[in-house]
Amino acid sequence: MRIVLLTAAVAIGVAAIAACDKQSAPQVAAKKTSFVVAGNNDRELQEHQSLRGPAEIFRSKVLQVMRDGAWELGGTADAVRLGQVGARLSELEKEGEKFGLIGAPLSSCAFLGSAAYTYWQEMRLPKKSYNAAVLASAKKMYEQGVKDCATQVETPPEPIVTLYGPIEQETPPFPGCMEMIIKPQGANYSEWTSPRGVASQL
Repeated sequence: MRIVLLTAAVAIGVAAIAACDKQSAPQVAAKKTSFVVAGNNDRELQEHQSLRGPAEIFRSKVLQVMRDGAWELGGTADAVRLGQVGARLSELEKEGEKFGLIGAPLSSCAFLGSAAYTYWQEMRLPKKSYNAAVLASAKKMYEQGVKDCATQVETPPEPIVTLYGPIEQETPPFPGCMEMIIKPQGANYSEWTSPRGVASQL
């Protein structure tokens, strides 16, 4: 259920933004006075900087607990030790929540905590009870979480600015922009996110 909700959140988030094609989208000559800088993502950049270290440590802890669990399953499968692995993964799932929801600079690390716990629960099921397809799906999402968390730790967000412009501006005013489709009701302007360097062109 946790994974389904996160997947749905991704779909909603993607639908909220219309990305311009940097290679082929037609460029409309934009008057410098037509656009104003309304904000930036400095807070997001600072969040990544402050949490990337804890996120890297978190990822290592998840991997270690999963290795310990796999070793237990392949050995005596002691019920007490297996229960301890599950309890530790549940704690890590909660710990991972500090990395934020979809859209946060390290949200994949939060997803990793949830994916690891889900995968472990499937791994622990008796062979006569488990569903091979569900187990394979849980494993795939866990492995993707491991990869995506590492990528986000190593890759800070691109510095961007938010631009407000004429409401009639329907095509990208500058290279590398993205139009924000969802705006406050009655808004009489267009809203775009653009690389930070665009600000110097206004």
